[in-house]
Amino acid sequence: MPVIDLKKLIDYDSSKMPAMQRYIDFFLLSFYLCGLNMKDILFLKKENISNGNIVINRAKTNIPISFKIQPEAHKIIEKYKGKNYLLAPMDKYTNYIDFVRKISKFLKKIFPYISIYWARHTWATIAGEIDIPDPIIDLALGHKVQGMKEIYINRNRKKIDEANRKVIDYVLNS
Repeated sequence: MPVIDLKKLIDYDSSKMPAMQRYIDFFLLSFYLCGLNMKDILFLKKENISNGNIVINRAKTNIPISFKIQPEAHKIIEKYKGKNYLLAPMDKYTNYIDFVRKISKFLKKIFPYISIYWARHTWATIAGEIDIPDPIIDLALGHKVQGMKEIYINRNRKKIDEANRKVIDYVLNS
């Protein structure tokens, strides 16, 4: 997704269709959380938050990831607080895929080419465009990085936070 379109989502006037804001917010939350997959986001529990960081094993890869919750993400998390989960949708939905489909359906009303997965791809693409090193992008996305030992990954958690802040600032200041 081009930065200009991402900015349109950030600035979208949802007053004519208030429900749209919810779906935009979840797209942006994924983006603000280093492109974290929606399944991982929706199944977050309060226990996954430690000292302002999200700490989980990715559902798809079982790779541990941890990164700081940036203020933009924190604002969305506070807005949609859940009871049994960190966020409200899984308090209502029995199948996370139903909510993911709904997000994509609503987003297509703004940009026909978009789906929720574009948040992840967009974060990674922008990170690459602003010269975040590929191994840091891989770590942020929870990819298994060949040849790296866990001690190296732990040492670079701060680099993930720095990379995420650079990506968000690049978009917000473009």
